[in-house]
Amino acid sequence: MEQRRFGSLVAGIDVLEKLAATPEGASVTDLAGTLALDKGYLHRLLRTLEQRGYVEQDPISKTFRATVKLVALASAILHNLDVLSAAPPVMRRLLESSGETVHLARRVAGGGVYVAQARPSARISVDTDIGSQPQLHCTATGKALLAFSGHEELRALLKEPFRRFTPRTLTSFDELERDLAAARERGYAVDDGEGSEDLRCVAAPIFDMTGKVMACLGMSGPINRLSTERLSELGLEVAAAAAEISRMIGGRLPVRTERDHAPGRSPSLAEVSK
Repeated sequence: MEQRRFGSLVAGIDVLEKLAATPEGASVTDLAGTLALDKGYLHRLLRTLEQRGYVEQDPISKTFRATVKLVALASAILHNLDVLSAAPPVMRRLLESSGETVHLARRVAGGGVYVAQARPSARISVDTDIGSQPQLHCTATGKALLAFSGHEELRALLKEPFRRFTPRTLTSFDELERDLAAARERGYAVDDGEGSEDLRCVAAPIFDMTGKVMACLGMSGPINRLSTERLSELGLEVAAAAAEISRMIGGRLPVRTERDHAPGRSPSLAEVSK
């Protein structure tokens, strides 16, 4: 009995895989020939899959097709591949290679929230309060979360003039949108002493399966350790790490982002300076 059930499971998977790869549909005869299954047995199997909503039959051609229920099933699996589970090993690797604080933020309706961090234990570093929200206009984290937002969404989240924290803080939509465009171009956002004169930061977006920004990975350090040149190097590392996490959770990266994460590409100083 168990062997028969196992055989039915294998046959059912074979049928679903074949139909998923055949968008025009397939007849019972075609499936039986391709999968080497008895037509009577295959017909009963298809009816069971039809009752469960995984296949449907065209009333005219009588061919069978896979349904979008397979997409819903895949979506549920991908949803469970949460960024909080995927990110920690990547964050630890970044911490070890850079010696600087690494943090993770999730995108929420009001902007973002810090959800995890990895800090060096033997040197002065930046401490991020888990559960706190980044300033959207003057932190690399905030800008990475907003980098692919439209004009109307930005207007809904921010009110002009923006609060000034340092002489380098961006205070208008025009300045911010130019900065976000630069972040999209190079693959990561930069905070060059905009939130605090003593700190520099970089952050890169993490994308979900629909291609939307759902989180970001960032790195922060004191300005005396993060020179402009080093900031460029760390920005590329963070962008590559964020792309890795996106892939781990089934995310879809923009084409430009995939290109910019190619090994060996370095942005110009103009890309990271104001």
